[in-house]
Amino acid sequence: MANNKKNTPAGQGDEMDDLFRMLDSMESRPLDEDIEETIRRYGYGDTPADAYVPPEKGFTPTAEAADLSALLIDPDEIVDETGSEAMQQAAQLFQGNTEEDMTEDMPPPPESRRNPLAVIGHFFADNWPRRGDELGTILRKCAFWLSLLVLVAALGYLTYDVIIQPQMNANLNEELVEMYQPEPIGQETIITDDTNYPYGMLASFKELYKRNPEVSGWLSYHSSADLFHIEYPVMYSGDNQKYARVDFDQKKNKNGSLFLDSRNHITDYDAMDRSTIIYGHNMASGQMFAGLNKLIGNETYARTAATLTFSSLYRQDQYKVFAVCLTDEAMVGSAVYYNFWRTFDEGVYKGNEQYADWTDQQIQEQIRKDFYSFVEDVRDRSLFDYNSVDVRDDDSILILASCTGRTSANLNDGRVLVFARRVREGEDANVDASRIVKNVDVIMPYSWYVNQGERVHDYYKPIVNPTTTTTTKTTTTAETTTTTAESTTSTEATTTTTVGTTTPTTTTTTAEPTETTTTTTETTTTTTEPTETTTTTGPLWNEWN
Repeated sequence: MANNKKNTPAGQGDEMDDLFRMLDSMESRPLDEDIEETIRRYGYGDTPADAYVPPEKGFTPTAEAADLSALLIDPDEIVDETGSEAMQQAAQLFQGNTEEDMTEDMPPPPESRRNPLAVIGHFFADNWPRRGDELGTILRKCAFWLSLLVLVAALGYLTYDVIIQPQMNANLNEELVEMYQPEPIGQETIITDDTNYPYGMLASFKELYKRNPEVSGWLSYHSSADLFHIEYPVMYSGDNQKYARVDFDQKKNKNGSLFLDSRNHITDYDAMDRSTIIYGHNMASGQMFAGLNKLIGNETYARTAATLTFSSLYRQDQYKVFAVCLTDEAMVGSAVYYNFWRTFDEGVYKGNEQYADWTDQQIQEQIRKDFYSFVEDVRDRSLFDYNSVDVRDDDSILILASCTGRTSANLNDGRVLVFARRVREGEDANVDASRIVKNVDVIMPYSWYVNQGERVHDYYKPIVNPTTTTTTKTTTTAETTTTTAESTTSTEATTTTTVGTTTPTTTTTTAEPTETTTTTTETTTTTTEPTETTTTTGPLWNEWN
C-alpha cells in the first residue's frame, strides 16, 4: 500500500500510516482469507509483502478493521456502515485511485515453488497399496511397482553391460599392455636360469606370467586406418570353454579372453603346429575380435590390415594375411560344410590306423600334401585375393576366429576367419597392399546363397545334386569330392561313393561307371585326419559362443 503514496494528496500518506498503526494495535479475530492474501501480496504501511506475518489466533478486529477489510478487498465499493471518522478518511484516500494506480509498481505475486522431490514422493506414496483400497486399485498399484522394479533392473543391467563392464575390461587391458614389454625381433632376452619360469621363455612375458601362468602368447593386429586395434594376451587352458567367459585374472567377464585352441599347446620354441587357431569374441563395444568383422566385404579395409604379430612364450613372429573367410557353423555335419578347424597335428596322423604302417617321413609328406591342399581351399573361399603373399607346404599359419552378426554376414551362425602365414627367416615382412583385390569367384558358405536368394556357386552343384547326367559333370563330382574328403570325414567319402554308384542307374547317358568308381576309390584313399575332424569341428566352438 505504501507504493500508492505518489497518487495521494500531500499529507494523506501519513494519515494512512497512522491508520495501519491503529489497526496493528486492535484486538481482533482471524482475518478473512481474501484480506490475508491481499496483505501478503502487497504489504501495508512500512511492512513489505515478504515480511508479512499472519495474525495469531484469537485476533479479533474492531468494527473499523472489519470495515477496512471491505475497503481492501474492493476500494471502489466502500460502504461506511459505521460512519467512523477513520473509515471516512480511508475512503477518501482510495476513492481517488484507480485499480491501475494501485497496482502500479507493485511486486508481482510470487511464483509457486514446488519441490520436485516432494512431488515425486507424493506420486509414489499415492501409488502405494493402502488398507481399504478396492481390489482393482490394489492390483493396479502392485502392477505399477512390479513394472517399476523391472524397469530399474533392466536399466541397471544395460548400464553395467554397455558402459561399466566394457570400461573395466579396457582398464584391465591397459594394465596388461604396460606389463608386456616386447623387445625387437631377433633381440629378445631369453630366461634360462630361473626355475620360476619355463626354460627359454621370453623375458617380456615375465610380469604377465607371474600374474597368470596360463598366459601363452600375445597378439598385435592393427589397422593403419584406425579401424581396429587388437592388442591382447592369448591364453591356454587345455579346453575351449574356460577363457571364453573369464578375463586374464580368471574373473567372470562376458568379454572373455583371446585363447588358443585346445590342440595348440605351445611348450617350446618349435612346438607350434602347422595351423594355430586363436578364438575371441565379437563384442559390441569394439573390443576383443570385433574388428575382424570390419574386414568383411571391403578390400579397402583389408589393405589397411595386411600384417600382424604373434608372440608365443618362446618366440616372436610376424605374419602376412593371405585370406579372410566366412563359415556357417549351423551347417556342421552337412555335405556342404567346409571344416576350417584343422591343425595338422602329427600325433593325429600317427594315431590313425590308416597310417599305422607308415614311416615318419611318409607321414610328414602326407601332412605337407594335406596342408597345401587346405591352403588352396582356403584361398578359394577367401573374400579377397592376396596376390603378393604366397604359402608353401612347409609354412605355418595362424587363424583368428570370431563370430559375426547375422545382418553383416548373412549367415545363420557365422564366423569370420583371418588366415595369416608366418614370415620366413630373412623374408621382408611388408605386404604389397595394392595387390589385395576382391575375389570375384569366391566360394561362400552354402547358406549365404540360400539366405540371399543368390545363384549357388558351381562348386556346390555336384554336392547338392549328385545325380548329374553327363560324364563331364560326373568327373567334376569325383574331383570335388577329393577336396571335400580331405577336409571332412571318411563317412562323407563313403556317402559320395554311394552317390557315384547310383549314377549309372538314373539314365543311360551316365556312362563310364567304372571311371566314376575308380575316381571314388582314389578319393577314399586321400581321406585324412578322421579323428581330428570328428573331435574338433564346429561343436567345440559353438559351446562357448
